[in-house]
Amino acid sequence: MSELKLDFRKALRWVRNGEPWVEDKSRIDKAKTTLDFKRVAHNDTGFYSCELDLLGGGQRILKAFSLIVASNKTNMDVQVGKPFELDCNAMVLATIYPNARLSWYFNGSLFKSFNDTPATLVSLQSPEGRLNQSEYRR
Repeated sequence: MSELKLDFRKALRWVRNGEPWVEDKSRIDKAKTTLDFKRVAHNDTGFYSCELDLLGGGQRILKAFSLIVASNKTNMDVQVGKPFELDCNAMVLATIYPNARLSWYFNGSLFKSFNDTPATLVSLQSPEGRLNQSEYRR
């Protein structure tokens, strides 16, 4: 009987926000089965998953996590009467939690709820022209 040896690292892949992840070797190392962020940056924020390509097709998510790189800037300046956009990475979470529901809150009250996409709140008008990002939560 022969023994089949498989290098799982070749069958593993990292996905960020639902798209195949492109490695930045100067900052991030994925040589092992872990991501090693040498210098985290704000644009590293996203939903990551480690997926295993299965024989016969398909993938299995082995590990999933959401990375949020905190910003020192908690206020967002916008012009009165102009549209602006608040983004949420929750659309990718639907692959793991298909019955999830996304809701936006403003000052503790439900502002908008989605049963499916889009998970982006677009063209919200701010009468004061200034919005404190901490007043919104997913």
